Order: sequence, then C-alpha cells, then structure tokens
Amino acid sequence: MAEDIRLVVWDLDETFWKGTLTEGGIEYVDSHHAIVVELARRGIMSSVCSKNDPDPVMKILDERGASRYFIFPDISWNPKGPRLKDLIARVQLRPETVLFIDDNPSNRSEALAMVPGIQVADERIIGTLLSNPRTQGKDDSSFSRLQQYKSLEKKAQDQKTSGGSNEAFLRASHIRVEIDYDVEAHIERAIELINRTNQLNFTKLRLPEDLAAAKRELREQICPFDRHAGVVRVVDNYGDYGIIGFFLVDANKATKGDTVNASLVHFCFSCRTLGMGVEKWVYEKLGRPDLTVVGDVVSDLFGSEPIDWINQDGAVGSDRPADGGQKLESVVVYGGCEAEPLALYMKALSRQVRSIGHFAAGGLYLRMNSARVALGVLNRTEHEFASDAQAMGLPQKILCDNFFAAATAGTVFVFNFNIDINPHYALRHKKFGWELLVEPRFLPHTSLLGLSEEACRAHMEQCAGAYSADMQEQVVAAWQYAMETYEVVLKDSQLEHIADLRCLLDSIPQHCKAVVVVNHDKVRSSMSGENTVSNPAVLSYLAAVRELTSRYDYAAVVSVSEIIEDVSDLQEGGHYARHVYQKVARRIAELTRLSVGRTEPPVRQPWIDARHQFYLDAAGAKQSAATAVDAAYQALLGRAPDADARARAIDELVSKRLRFEDLLKAILNSGEFAQRRLTSV
Repeated sequence: MAEDIRLVVWDLDETFWKGTLTEGGIEYVDSHHAIVVELARRGIMSSVCSKNDPDPVMKILDERGASRYFIFPDISWNPKGPRLKDLIARVQLRPETVLFIDDNPSNRSEALAMVPGIQVADERIIGTLLSNPRTQGKDDSSFSRLQQYKSLEKKAQDQKTSGGSNEAFLRASHIRVEIDYDVEAHIERAIELINRTNQLNFTKLRLPEDLAAAKRELREQICPFDRHAGVVRVVDNYGDYGIIGFFLVDANKATKGDTVNASLVHFCFSCRTLGMGVEKWVYEKLGRPDLTVVGDVVSDLFGSEPIDWINQDGAVGSDRPADGGQKLESVVVYGGCEAEPLALYMKALSRQVRSIGHFAAGGLYLRMNSARVALGVLNRTEHEFASDAQAMGLPQKILCDNFFAAATAGTVFVFNFNIDINPHYALRHKKFGWELLVEPRFLPHTSLLGLSEEACRAHMEQCAGAYSADMQEQVVAAWQYAMETYEVVLKDSQLEHIADLRCLLDSIPQHCKAVVVVNHDKVRSSMSGENTVSNPAVLSYLAAVRELTSRYDYAAVVSVSEIIEDVSDLQEGGHYARHVYQKVARRIAELTRLSVGRTEPPVRQPWIDARHQFYLDAAGAKQSAATAVDAAYQALLGRAPDADARARAIDELVSKRLRFEDLLKAILNSGEFAQRRLTSV
C-alpha cells in the first residue's frame, strides 16, 4: 500500500502548464497553481524537476507568485533521475513519501530506476490530486511547514556558497536547541515523531494509529516515577524548525556493575534537522543512556567527535522556561528519590541545577533525605571522614560536600526530608555525632547494623548474583567497622527533626533562598487499585514546617498534598506520576520569584558546633561540656540554664553518664520547649 505523500515533484511542460516553453510559449494553468497552494495548506510540499533553462522558468513562476510555494526547484537539461535522487536527499524525505508527476513515460521510468520506492504518475492524476487519500495531510493554514523548508533551502544555498568546512558553517548558523519537558502540551507532535520518523528514529517503538489510543499508551509509558521525557525544538539563523525530536528515558532499566544506568525507550527526530548534529547533542546531554538501535538510521550517536556548535553563544538556554517566567539562576535539590525527577523539571526553570539524593556505593545504599544527614554532609571534613570512607567503601566527596559554600547569589535550595516524617533508625558516629543512613544495597529500609554479621552474610548469599565478591567483602568490612565506630539510634522525635531543619535554614548562605517540599499525606497501597493509606504524621510534620518557615522571609514550603488532585497521581513507594514533579517544580519557581534572598550572612549553629567540640574532646573536659550545655539551652530555649541544671548537666556529661544527644532530646521534650511552639525552632 502506497504511503501518504509529503512532497509532490512537478514536471512543467505539458504537466504543470500547457505547452512547451522552448517551443513557442505556454499557457499557465491557474487551477494547478491553486492545487499547489492547497497542498501547502495541508503541509504537503511541492517542488519542480524540469528540463528547461532556469532563468525564463523562474521569471514566470515569480511573476505568477508560484515560486513562493515551490521548494528546491531543480531546472536544467540534465537527466531527471539523478536530479530527483539529489532533490529528495536535500529535502530529507524518504522516496516512498514523494510523488513525481511527469507526462513523459521515459522520465517516469528513469525516476523509478534511479530512486527505488518513489511514487510516479502522469498528468492525468492532477485532477484528482486533492481528493486522493494520500494527499490529505493535516491543517497547516499558517504555512509553517513551507516556511521551514524555505529556511532549509536558503540554508543549503548559503552552505554551498560559503566555501568553508561544514563545521564552520554550522557554527556560523548559531544553532540553538531547547528541551521542553511539558510533553502533554505537545503530545500529538510526540506521537507523530514516534510513528512517522524512520531515518532518525533510533528505537522505532510505534504507537497505535488511533490518536486516542496512542495518547493513552504514551501517557502510560511516560507516567512511571523513574522515567522522564521531553520534546526537542531547534532554532538557528535560518528560522525556527519547531519541535523536531522526542525522547523517553527509563532510569532503571539497565544495570552495569555497581551502577544503575538509564536507557532510552523512545529516541526519534525529524529529518528536517539532519546533518546538524542535534540528535547526538541531545544524546550526550542525556548522559549517553543505554540504547539498542532498531533498524537502519543515518546518524552515528556513538562517535567521539564533539558537537560544539550547538548553544555555543548562550543566546537560548538548553531548556525552555516552561512556565513563561524568568529563569532562576541556580537550584540545588537535596533529598531522596524525589530529588532526581524534581531536579529534572527544575532544569526547564533554572540556568543551573544540581541534585543530591540517594546513591549506591558498591554493596551499600545510602539514603540522604534526613536533615541530620544533610548537616553531616555540610559540616564534616574529608579528613575527619577519611577512615570511615576507606573502611566502609564510601565516597568522601559526596558525603563531605559543603554545597552551601559554593552557592552563588540567587541560589535556591530545595529540601525534601521525607524520612524524617516517620520513626527510623540511623547510624550515629560515637565520636563526632554525625549520622548516616546506610543499608545493604538490596535490602531496602534495613539499617546496616539492624542485622547481625551472620544475617548480613546470609542475605547476600540468598541474593545470588546481586552482590559480587567485592561487594560482599565491602559490606562485611563496613558492618565490622560500623560496629566499632557507630551506634544505632532510633529517630522518633519530630521536634528534633524540626530543630535540625531550623539549623539548616539558619545556615542558608546570604542572598540565597530555601524551599522545603513535604510529601503527600497519603500513599498508594498498590497500583492495582485506588486504595490509599493515610499518614497523620505527615500533617503534623507539615504544620511544624509551616510554622518554622513562616519565620524566615527567604524560606517557603510546598505541600504535595495541595498539588495532587487525583489519587491516580500517587504511585507505589510514596512516589508520584511525572507531571506531579513538574507541577511541584513550577510551584517552587513561583514562590522563589516572589521572595527575597537572605539579606544577612548566616551564623553557624552554636549547639551543632558545641556538640562537635564536645565530641572532639576525648577527655570530656568541663570547659567543653559547659560550652555545650550553654549553647544547647540558648539555641533551643533562648536562655541560659539555671545554675543547678547547668552544674548537673556538666557533671553528667563529664562523667559520661549523659550523652550530649540525650541532653538535647531532654530539652526538646521539655514542657518549656513545647510551650514555645517552635518560636526558637
């Protein structure tokens, strides 16, 4: 069955017009002119392949106003077969979508021989051309497709006359690529790219031809939490090419060694930007995810040659301002599983985005979504952590990263401390007091020291193939080191978590802002139904965070509960449909554009510093104990301790009958602190 026609190539003499130009003149056929215009209105292009002298032909077409509707006209006395082949290559279409109309059977036969797959017809088809099922196209009353091809034609002419290298011409073209993550707004174009592209469709995973079914299937493909998708738009000096690409990345499909790599579900581009390197640039930008190329393609994504001519001048960012507002300067997203998808959508709203979230380190898995863990990341040094990193196989740079220190003016810090909502266990360093959330990599939500060494070994043996020999050795060594250096603590005080958050907010750098994202108060019990489970702790945590952030003009809170409108947006594991993260990102941008950055420089937290000092003093001297007690009372209650309480606490700390952490907890749980209702916290 013949394919839909995207280009009609017209012979002129005795076809487009009556008569032969070199034999005494022609009769221009206005009805044929009207057909060319109507085809363009349907998004179907027209070109000319004629044996004639070019100047008199173009004079007629210009006078009649027809030249504006013909792209890449080819007028010469050379054989038509090779010229048609070259024309189709320049237009960047497949021969199967091209119709060549010529009254001469010899020319039609030559076309079929030189361009396999091309559709041919004599002049008798013209009368029924507009009613032909293959030429219905789709509405393009603005002639945008025609303008795109005219831009391509002008570009080809300039490239031919430029005299320089292809790379030099591409640089001079100032190609700008934009990625828009709002796929829903362009879903029909995404479907068209998936189903209609071939030469630059690397995955060829087609959707149903029925539009409603295609939309439904694509939405289902995009929806999972660990996937993200975007459409690609290209602009250069020659015009706006529109949306020419679509990708869908699955973040958890392929596993290599000890890292989880993304893979591409869809990766397809229109041929209208063929030769510009756009598809390779996007592939590099996505981090070169795993890709199994399906069928033949005309572009090599895996070469080492850099694509350095795209977005070279910064005139247009690599991501489109999705909400129409001014882009943020810089965003740091800190949290757990939500950090990565949230950071992804922040890229469309900010010039620079960084995410810090959960990660695997060999056979261990580290969770980051606790305020106390974040304080440790900010405050400990690589020197202090060196022994732990070496013994447990943990990365120093990630876990000793003062991301506040590198912040520039205008940076927005986005925090999501989901684990602090519910009781959980942490590993607390016996000397320094920092905390880690470490677990065996394939045993989620089980603290490393929540197992005996024997149980830990048994778990790894049961997960045959999941833990390599090196991983097993690392996990056992980490367990043994942690038993000596860390203690297991139950984190069940929400007030303590709020105090940690307060410490973070007080440490926000000058001229920067902060947003705390609080998860939904319901979770999906399974994806097979609409059953949800409520978590009242989320509501109390949200109320406390609102109370806290209201005291900072540079801080705000975003509640996912207020953004989700339908239970279907909830996914298992406390995650959300992709568009929820986009809405959260836009809400963050709205709030931070309205707020001012911190005006005064931050003051280091006295009770954190005092605790640090106390733990460093191996002898537990009275001076450091007194400093710790005074700082704790001042920070949490806003006053100095009375003499008896001070003396008693110092004595108990020095004699080690009381840990400093227990002193903090006692103050936090005191009636006086509760009465203050977070005034200082």
